[in-house]
Amino acid sequence: MTNAAIAVKDSKKQSMDDSTEKKSIDFIRSRQSKTLIIGICGTVGSGFRSLVETVKAELDIYDYDTHTIRVSDIIIDLSKKHPNLVELLIRNAAERYLKLQSQGNLIRDKIETTYLSQAVISEITRIKAEIKKKNNIDLEKKDIGKVAFIIDQLKHPHEVELLRLIYPHNFYLFGMLRSESERIINLRDEGISTNDIYKIITEDKKSEKKTGQQTEKTILDSDFFINNNSGNKSLQKQAISRCIALIHGKNGITPTRDEKGMYTAFSASLTSACLSRQVGAAILNDDGDIIATGRNDVPKPFGGLYYETGNIADDHRCIHKGGHCFNDEHKNKIREKFESILKNYNIFTHEEPKSSEDELTSSLKPVSPSEIANLLFNETPVSSIIEYSRAIHAEMDAITSLARNPSESTKDKILYSTTYPCHNCARHIVASGIKKVVFIEPYEKSLALRLHNDAITELNEAYKVNFVLFEGVSPRRYQKFFLATGDRKDKNGKAKLLTSKYGNHIDIQFLDAPDDYELKIHEDFTKSFSTSD
Repeated sequence: MTNAAIAVKDSKKQSMDDSTEKKSIDFIRSRQSKTLIIGICGTVGSGFRSLVETVKAELDIYDYDTHTIRVSDIIIDLSKKHPNLVELLIRNAAERYLKLQSQGNLIRDKIETTYLSQAVISEITRIKAEIKKKNNIDLEKKDIGKVAFIIDQLKHPHEVELLRLIYPHNFYLFGMLRSESERIINLRDEGISTNDIYKIITEDKKSEKKTGQQTEKTILDSDFFINNNSGNKSLQKQAISRCIALIHGKNGITPTRDEKGMYTAFSASLTSACLSRQVGAAILNDDGDIIATGRNDVPKPFGGLYYETGNIADDHRCIHKGGHCFNDEHKNKIREKFESILKNYNIFTHEEPKSSEDELTSSLKPVSPSEIANLLFNETPVSSIIEYSRAIHAEMDAITSLARNPSESTKDKILYSTTYPCHNCARHIVASGIKKVVFIEPYEKSLALRLHNDAITELNEAYKVNFVLFEGVSPRRYQKFFLATGDRKDKNGKAKLLTSKYGNHIDIQFLDAPDDYELKIHEDFTKSFSTSD
């Protein structure tokens, strides 16, 4: 065979391979789900009805057939049907909140922590089947068009986790933020007494049992944080409109200063090897310029922290220095000291009762020094001590980074932290001249506001350092929403409306499993050889 003939044959084969590749890509592209699942989460009294209505209105603009699934309705329905539950009798607004909270906790505790999200998924499946029947779509077909489900509301991290496992790319969690003072007013307007309001708010925030409501933790998993403090519907609509537009890859939307700052802080946290937690911080000026970052980790000689160099011999972080947490080691020594002191006192000697009072005392369950030591340790602030850690905190790392830079200052800057500053960092933040702190995760151990309420505020007061909750796109979805996957302009240079590469959501959720596409490509590829001879 001549070289020319070989070249022609090779060219023909390449053309068929290209054709196969294009056909395979087109097929897979066509199998993208158009369904959206939006979860709503937030503390009680935040104004969910308004949020749900606004989300639905924005989805209507994108031609979605929208269905709202209320978890409270599911709880009431389960209470009537499930053999392990008792039907709820609700007489007023306070009872509705308290009994739904109690019943939801019971369901998570006695059945399964994900049971309510299982019920949500079951309802989504039922609605999809109804849509197929109504529109004469084959029940075996997976594509039902542009359908959106709003889940009102999720109250436990496990509920969110299950939904993300089932819908990894088309589930979005909207976290609603509102100050406690405004939420109290909302609940009072429903005719609920002050005593009941505090019961409702306390249980909603964090139940005593881990299987109970954990709203505060659940919000942390949000993809979007929406502030509803003013109750201004126009501002709420603007925020939600931006969220929905980002999901669809609308052209021209870029990060706010707060989103940039928090993502920078989050990125810094990923470089921490601390065994306790990863925290990141970033300091920005009013123009949004990043002037310092920080993370929680062990300081090294002559400035800065240890970092990955590829040489473990030069890395003295805790993971490489004994492989244990030094703070925990010293806290355990305190617990052991408690036990040692208790053993030195003769308060555990059992004697025969001499009176009725002695008889009552002797009937009490004997407690060992070890048990009392554990109780003192676990039920007091001793277990929360952080002063024995080798790591410098992220906020302090960012501040000391600026101290080593003679051309910059902390004065009137904004600090972003993935976690609320501890009281030690807070006092240094105040002293450094930083004017504002933006955070995502609360930190229960912090006494910052209690110790320094003369200098720190969470209520946007003048002449104090403002500590405010972050709002906007969460760092977890930052790259996905702000990285353009398609062309931003057409061949004539005109800006496109949407930049999603595959013309649907910016994050792709396929209808089928990877094995299905693998088999399809294999079949197409094999056929190309059978027709090439």
